[in-house]
Amino acid sequence: MSKVAKNRKTYYASKFRKLLHTKLNSSKSPDLGGEFSLNRDNSDLMVHLLYISFINDLMTKSRKNSTGPGDEGEITEQRIEGVTQEVLEKYKV
Repeated sequence: MSKVAKNRKTYYASKFRKLLHTKLNSSKSPDLGGEFSLNRDNSDLMVHLLYISFINDLMTKSRKNSTGPGDEGEITEQRIEGVTQEVLEKYKV
């Protein structure tokens, strides 16, 4: 029998957490928009790309899922709900 490949994450959770925390500036100054303001860097692009990757994985797995109503390969609400928890576990930080 062949070995099953481990499910690798597409990103390092610790690096992402550090990046997100460095983007937030703590400040009590009302000039900066309240308690927190955002640095102007490319971390928002990284968050967007992770979101797109999440949606892509969700659609792919729901298309492959054969449980629930609908034709083979069709994406339905029930199939998406069925695989949501599995995909969320992959992206859990």
